[in-house]
Amino acid sequence: AALGAGALVTVFGRNFGGSAPMAGSLQAAVGSDACTPVDWVSDSSIACALAATIRSSMPAIAVRLASLESAPFAFTMTDVTGDLPRHAVGLRNKGATVELISYDAVAATADLLAVFPIGPIDYGLSAVDAATQHMFVVNYDEANRANITTLGITPSTRAILATHAIRLEGTLPSGNLPAMEHAVVVNLEFDKGSKRLVAALAGRGCSDTWIVSLDPTSGIAVPLGAFNGSVSTHLTAIDPFSKTYFVVLEAAQQQLVSFSIDESHGLSPCEQAGGKCQAMQDSRECIYDAPILTEASNAAAEAVCAGLNVSCDFVEWSQQAGGFVMFRRNVPGETCKQPRVLYGPVLGDVRAMTLDMQTRQLMVVREDSSGELRQIADENFQVLQLDIAPITSSIPNIYRRVVSRRLLAHLGFWATPPTDTAFSRFVPETRVVSSFTATRVLPGIVSILYRRKLVIVQQDLDTVSVHPYDDSAHAMSGATSRQAGLRSLFNVEDLEDLLLPRVVYVAPGHASALGGTTLTILGHNFGISDPSPVVRIDGIACAASVWVSDAEIVCHGAAAKPSGTLLGIVGGQIELVGVPTAVLVPNMTKYVAQRDASHTSELCHTCHAPQEVWTWESSGTTVVSRFVQRVLGDTSVSTCGVGGSQCSAVLESGNRLLVAAMSFSPDGALTFTLADYENGDATFLLSVAYGAAVTQTRFRIVTEAVNNLPSATVANAGVVEACVGTPASSARAFYAVNVSAGGLVGNEAHQAVTVTVTPLAGDTLLASGTIPLIYPGSGLLTFELAEWAYGAQTFRIDVHDDGGLGTALPYTPASCGDASLAQDAVSCHWNSSRATNLTIRVPRSNTPPVFLFTSSMHVSPPGPGVSVVVQDGTGSHNVSAVVRVLEGTAAFRIDHFLEEMHAGSGIFQALEDGEQTLTFSLAFVGGQADLLLEPPTVFPNGSLSVHPVQHVAGAGGRVIS
Repeated sequence: AALGAGALVTVFGRNFGGSAPMAGSLQAAVGSDACTPVDWVSDSSIACALAATIRSSMPAIAVRLASLESAPFAFTMTDVTGDLPRHAVGLRNKGATVELISYDAVAATADLLAVFPIGPIDYGLSAVDAATQHMFVVNYDEANRANITTLGITPSTRAILATHAIRLEGTLPSGNLPAMEHAVVVNLEFDKGSKRLVAALAGRGCSDTWIVSLDPTSGIAVPLGAFNGSVSTHLTAIDPFSKTYFVVLEAAQQQLVSFSIDESHGLSPCEQAGGKCQAMQDSRECIYDAPILTEASNAAAEAVCAGLNVSCDFVEWSQQAGGFVMFRRNVPGETCKQPRVLYGPVLGDVRAMTLDMQTRQLMVVREDSSGELRQIADENFQVLQLDIAPITSSIPNIYRRVVSRRLLAHLGFWATPPTDTAFSRFVPETRVVSSFTATRVLPGIVSILYRRKLVIVQQDLDTVSVHPYDDSAHAMSGATSRQAGLRSLFNVEDLEDLLLPRVVYVAPGHASALGGTTLTILGHNFGISDPSPVVRIDGIACAASVWVSDAEIVCHGAAAKPSGTLLGIVGGQIELVGVPTAVLVPNMTKYVAQRDASHTSELCHTCHAPQEVWTWESSGTTVVSRFVQRVLGDTSVSTCGVGGSQCSAVLESGNRLLVAAMSFSPDGALTFTLADYENGDATFLLSVAYGAAVTQTRFRIVTEAVNNLPSATVANAGVVEACVGTPASSARAFYAVNVSAGGLVGNEAHQAVTVTVTPLAGDTLLASGTIPLIYPGSGLLTFELAEWAYGAQTFRIDVHDDGGLGTALPYTPASCGDASLAQDAVSCHWNSSRATNLTIRVPRSNTPPVFLFTSSMHVSPPGPGVSVVVQDGTGSHNVSAVVRVLEGTAAFRIDHFLEEMHAGSGIFQALEDGEQTLTFSLAFVGGQADLLLEPPTVFPNGSLSVHPVQHVAGAGGRVIS
């Protein structure tokens, strides 16, 4: 039905605040319209007044408290009144046969489905497995032996499927089980968790009650435990979530008892010491039963206290408790934290009891014969809801989760109704949900049609009545009908519907297109134990799917979307072992680009945000098929006209350099080319012309930055030359290496770049223990040469950055978002590096020749007119040798004038002596030029030839080269 403007919508959730928030800090929006007003109710609910009429689909709802924003949530309103289950399946006796009937609770009519020759049967001794559509009945054969009979109740299996005699096997700590002929089955329930039956056995002539687990496929009953006292027949219920079996003890007053059917569950310290655990208003106390105070009972209680060691300091008899209570002076002990048997409240005049699987509460039909608790004078029967949490012997996982109880109530797990004060002294959170008038109610039949909110009871031997127990629109009264011999009724349609796994909510409402998002899925019936789920979001399995509880499954690592994908809202499915069909995950998750995944700048930022096409930086040209139809949400759009002329897009905001080119195809496909190294987002206004009409909407292209590979470019094609050095010489080459972190200039300037140089091959040119150094900022290259080293040596330059963004086009695996996984992955450029080569070349040089003047000269022909003086060049004329000749001396030769003559010097001396020829020349440098008849000559052997001019005196200088 439509909801008009001003209608109040209650939004259930969590973390709305422990107290009313400051004015203006709590906001809520339904679609694009803000709630006016929005009222805080509790930490788990708020009330929103609609600003506009809503007719069928509820737009996305988002809540914001101060700066914290919820994920959006949406659902579809449907009227399913006509589809609600109205039939129950039952058994009724007819002579020696049992009839299977379908009972219409609304029309109060019954249809006969099948007849089985197993009668008669008793009240409360049948149970049903809605998942397999099997009914189990305890019946007795001609020899009065108890059997468990399995009946098929579907149209194709309406027959006796199996019959097994019930056999007791095993022992109890308190002693052996009685033989089956000495025990009577008084109650029966089906445990959907173990797929077994749980029964209460009463021994003939014995005051104890045994609880057994009964296998319907073999008839073998295994003992689970026993307790003292007789139980009321046909007053039982079972909670498969906490694995608790509820029975009612018959005594002076009826007492509710919860029994743990978990076979791994041991005894509490109180039970081990010989006491029993009693649920009080706010605690669980260890008690020793003693209706009256005697010396013997006091001694027995003291023995129990002693068995508790430090958990008990003294005992005190309480008439109200009907026994001795174990006390500890300082801190309350945890002697009854998880008992096998927990004694609950004392009830009065209970006529029928069952468990509401939807609200997880006990439904109790109570007779108010005194009239003290009646709300209407003549309505002597009341339907009560009892909260089972305080009286379950063990608390299941779902109660341990940090999930608000109001949210669980919304999901159908744990309701928190108003308190019935007249009954609250027995059990907290109990309320009267309905009352009616009847002569009596038999304890054999009570059933619930959950979605109809009807409770069905048997008033007498053949009268069945139906009563509403909810104020909702679906509650209705049913007519009374006569069903002679009726012995059981089961809401199989409702149970089957309730047992189906369902997804109710997915949080958060968005997932990153880069993958890796963790999604929490809340719902119903995911399994009491781990069903090994596989969650698929938009058809792709999560990296890991983890079962948490019957109400929660977590998807770790939702899959990434390929680059070039038009992102949108998607659903999925869950595969559970034992469930034949996949569980639908509604379209509640919107894929968004990574840069949008954590936005909290506006309320419901993804509700009406433009649709996005996400890409990786530098990914080139992208084609998105049927883009126009998908963005407009109009599948009838089939063309953009000839050449795509009817479709156009104008850049409105964002990175104006991001898209280098964009066009539309006639079929509505979008083609765009990204500019190299640009990233960010750009918003476009799409216009589609239909004749004179133009339809417009916005879309966004979001380009995620990648860690572009760093580089080191060496000048001169990677070769740096240097001259032969001298000891401890060094060389510098400015701007020899251009080092970049990648991308455009400055695009990745924030990244730290490390450069390492490793020798590869060639001659050893560098001084021992040194390597070339490269400074990334300036590109300066420095190195130290070994003495007289020459040749060529190649080095590898490795450039490493710390960008930390993965890229593996066309899209990156989710593992690239994790440094520990991405370090060694070839497809992830995490902390990218690139290598290039550097060659240092040192050519061998022609070193200067050397020679010395010698003091052992010999003049030929010998004569007194010639002498040679070798000096250090510091004399008055700054010369190294002086040849003195007397006037009139004839031509002469000075042998050994030069010595130590070599073509080279240093380490190349011997090499150049063998390769090169020395040639000497003498150049006039000053003085008298006419002293010699011809220029002096130095021969290769070092001899000097001189021919003086006769009768000329003076001095002239020559330089030997």
